[in-house]
Order: sequence, then structure tokens, then C-alpha cells
Amino acid sequence: EGAAEEQAEQQSSLERENSPERENSPERENSPEKPASPSLHAAGSSRPARRVKRRAGRFLRAVLPLRAVLPLRAVLPLRAVFPLKAALLLSLLLGSAFGTAAESALRLNEIQVLGSHNSYKLAMAAEQFAALKARNPKAAASLEYNHLPLTEQLELGIRKLEIDLFYDPEGELFPGVSVSGSAFPVLHVQNLDDRSNCADLMTCLEELVRWSDAHPEHVPLFISFNAKDSVIDEPGFLRPLPFGEDAWLALDAELRAVLGERLLAPAAVIDEEGPQWPTLDAVRGRFLAILDEGGEKRATYASRWRERAMFANLPENEPGAAILIVNDPIGDFERIQRLVRDGYIVRTRADADTREARSGDSTRRDKAFASGAQLISTDYYQPAAHFGTDYVVRLPGGMRCNPLLKVAGCRLAEPHELDLPQH
Repeated sequence: EGAAEEQAEQQSSLERENSPERENSPERENSPEKPASPSLHAAGSSRPARRVKRRAGRFLRAVLPLRAVLPLRAVLPLRAVFPLKAALLLSLLLGSAFGTAAESALRLNEIQVLGSHNSYKLAMAAEQFAALKARNPKAAASLEYNHLPLTEQLELGIRKLEIDLFYDPEGELFPGVSVSGSAFPVLHVQNLDDRSNCADLMTCLEELVRWSDAHPEHVPLFISFNAKDSVIDEPGFLRPLPFGEDAWLALDAELRAVLGERLLAPAAVIDEEGPQWPTLDAVRGRFLAILDEGGEKRATYASRWRERAMFANLPENEPGAAILIVNDPIGDFERIQRLVRDGYIVRTRADADTREARSGDSTRRDKAFASGAQLISTDYYQPAAHFGTDYVVRLPGGMRCNPLLKVAGCRLAEPHELDLPQH
């Protein structure tokens, strides 16, 4: 009876994770109050206790979702009636049903997906590239990459995107660029590397939403944003507007206007003890937005993290920290592994500045995958043939179960078939 009650309590906890109702998270001192987003996590315990509970409960998490196949009254008493070994044997005999259960119990931080870096970027205009190469060959070499349209990347299995934004609420800095009324033109470097697959934020997001509507069971899309306001002190170069609170409010408003209920905001998954990631099945078809900034920009945005649309790239253990950007999988290999084991989602880069593509060196790529970082960004999800090497960064279908966390019985797939060669 005690075992049955224990399992019933754990079943109730799992069901609360998917409940449309959420209690307000405890407020950070001096933070303005904001109505909480619907919660997708259960009440937490200490981080070490959660880690022990996660490891000890993997079997239960695999068996409980069998309620989709078996009546609930047949599932809950399993551990009370059978010894653990007998229950494991039963799960194996259930075959495909066990596989479905394991995938249903998989959490959002227990996957690894492929992403693109500066996902919107087209090749530089020939004249601009030639002029830059003449005066700064190294800088020109670092910018010699480009990407397919966003929809084509998603069809190839890309599930992490990166978009650079400038703030131009009046349309005066970049006249004629915005085609949707967005206050945020999309480009890499003003007056230099300024060609894009999608002209502005709302246009980019609307393209992603159209694809999402056609593939409603997709693994959540992660989109990181750089807020570009650096001044290039050379004649003829535009001087960007700074990102202050007015820009942050406008940016959050555009994200919410286009993505609506698809947006998974920080308040839905973070409590006073850190991130409490929902099951993957609970958030299929959703979007997560990430602010990839540091310094004062990050501090200003994150000071009201409960109200924000984006996860700020905050240091671990700070209130609001959940998704971290750690771009060096070689120098920070152990740190990335520790962060992943502690429940954070990490983005890292398999290559940078075209170096790996030119040399064919796969060391950084292989370290990125082995680190367990959930989001692996690259410029080369297609082979770098124009550099004369076979360098490429791929996963079957663009995603897999996380190799570091090694969730028992894990399978990861989407309803539509994707079959890219493995890296």
C-alpha cells in the first residue's frame, strides 16, 4: 500500500508538469511582479536531491507513460506487485510500447540537436568582400560563409537557429529594409556584411511559424539573438541605436505577437532552484528564445527575467539561469559537461571563423558532440566543398538522445523522416 501511494504521488507529480495551471514562482527580491506563465515543471527539491531522484526514478519514468497503452490501474501498482527485476523484464516484453514510454519520459534537456550559426546570413556582396579582403584578409576569411533559407535548414534537421538584430524603431537607419513593420532589421555587420535571407525579425519568425504549422510535432526550436549596437568608427558607417529598456520591451512584444502560445518563456520552467525542464512530448511544436549577450545588456534584460520572453545567457546559479552559451568545447569541455549534468541547457560551437572548414580539422566538432551540450551550432551542416575539404557537421535527422546523460531506453524521432549521415 505504501509503495502504491508513493507511485501515485510520483504519477501526480508527472501530471502536474503538464498542467495548464501554474502557481506563481517565488519572487526574486526587488523584482517587479509578473503573472506567471503556465508551468511545465513540478515542485522542485534541492539540485543534488533532484539529480538523485532523476537517476533513481528512470525506470519509473519509463513505465508510467505506459498509461497511454495500458489502463492506469494496471501501471501504477507494478513496482508494488513485482520486484524491480520482474518489472524490468515486463517492460522489455512490452517491446515497442516500452520504447514509446521512454521517449515520452525524455526531458527537454536530455536531447542534443544541430544548429546553425548566423542562420540568416547570405554571402557578402562581391564588391564589399573584395574591398574587405584587400585591407583585412583575416576578417574577410572569417566571413566567407553563408546559409540556406531558414525553411530549408529546418527541413535538413536544424533545430537551433541564431539571428542578429539591430534596433530601428523608426526605420531611419535601414530605410526600406523592414517589410513587416518590425523594429528589428536582421543583418550581421552594418554597411559591410548586411545581406540576409529574411529582412527583419517578424519576417524571420513568420517563416518559422509557417514551417512549424506544417510540422506540429517537431522538437522545439531554439533561437538565440544577438543585439547588435557596436559602433564601427569609420567614415560612412551607420551608428546603431543602443539596446535599452525600450528596445527590450519592443523585442519581447514582437516575439510574443508572432509566436503566441508557441513561445516557452523562462517563467514557465525556472523556479527558485533553477530550471525544471518539461518532458519533450509536452513541448513539441514550441519555441525557446535566448538572449546571447553579456555585460550591461544582459544585466538590464535579466533584471526582470520573470517577465521576459527570452532566456538570458546568465552565469550558472544566478536567478533566471537556465540556458548558457559556452562557445569553446575544447577549453571548456569539463565545464560544459558539469553544466549539462547539473540540469542546464548549453549551446556550443563546432566551428568558428571558417577555420575548421578550411583545415578539415574535426577536433572541435567531435569535442562539441562529446561534451553533451544540447545545442551544437555550425556553419557547415553541408560539406565545405568550396574550401577543398570534406568538413561537415551532421547528426542523423539533426538530433539524438544526449550522449552524456544516457537516458535508459531513449529514442528520439519526429513524425516526418529525416535521415542525414552521422558526423
